[in-house]
Amino acid sequence: MAEELDVAGLLRPGDRLAWSAGPMEPTDLIGVLGRQLDRVPRISVLLNLSLQTTIDAARLASRATVTALGGAVTNRRFQEIGALDVLPINYSTLPDLVASGRLAIDVVLLQVAAEGDAYNLSLMVDHLADAVPRARAVVAEINDCLPVTCGETRIQAADVDHTVRVSRPPFELPSRSSRAIEREIAAHVCRLVGDGATLQIGLGSLPDAVLESLTSKRDLGLHSGTIGDRAVELIEAGVITNRKKTVDTDTCVVGTLLGSRRVYRWAHRNPRLQMRSPRYTHDILVHASIPRLVGINAALEVDLTGQ
Repeated sequence: MAEELDVAGLLRPGDRLAWSAGPMEPTDLIGVLGRQLDRVPRISVLLNLSLQTTIDAARLASRATVTALGGAVTNRRFQEIGALDVLPINYSTLPDLVASGRLAIDVVLLQVAAEGDAYNLSLMVDHLADAVPRARAVVAEINDCLPVTCGETRIQAADVDHTVRVSRPPFELPSRSSRAIEREIAAHVCRLVGDGATLQIGLGSLPDAVLESLTSKRDLGLHSGTIGDRAVELIEAGVITNRKKTVDTDTCVVGTLLGSRRVYRWAHRNPRLQMRSPRYTHDILVHASIPRLVGINAALEVDLTGQ
């Protein structure tokens, strides 16, 4: 049996640790970290969107200050034990803060695909792409089951200090069937989306229901932080063509892929998909430059001012 990598030994007191998020969480490395927590000095951890519970929240919080970009999904378990700080920041500005060192990340844990003599970020591009060249230590799980995607996804091998090989299917989050109330809401939203519009899609069952309602539309475009099964169904049905986009014509611009194997098969080496940083997918000036951009998002809470 191969000797376990000493992740704890890479950490120094006061370090900031971050790992790949969403469908790209490096669960083997996080598991190693969990087993070695007793040797981890006092550090801080910066979480993006977490979908799994590989590491025990209370044990991690006993060794680290946990900060996240939000309290959604499994980040909520830290909130429930009073151990979550939220970073109040626009997602689009985070890559530049990391790249400049104003928000320094000392140790990075990644999950990547192999791409020739380099590595590929595959299903998600976020601020860790900017952390890798600056971090003191970068550890990568190389997963031979991940798709290789086009865009801002290449990581230089020289920037990775330690690697481990894994072979497991990518994390899947298939779309579920929409409920009657969601279909009724979607029918209202559908009337607001004209042919040739460019879509920005949020996470959740309600945006999925809206996408299901758009099958009669023509030449829609896509510029979105995250997409899943429903968006790919519209692409394969010829509803989303990106032909009418005057910015990134003929191209889907996406930051994260989160769906079933159908999405990941479609994405593999697909030149009509460009995975881009949040500084581009989420930037308000980029959005303002896209004619007929329609944002379809769900909210958990709305205050009296409409925020």
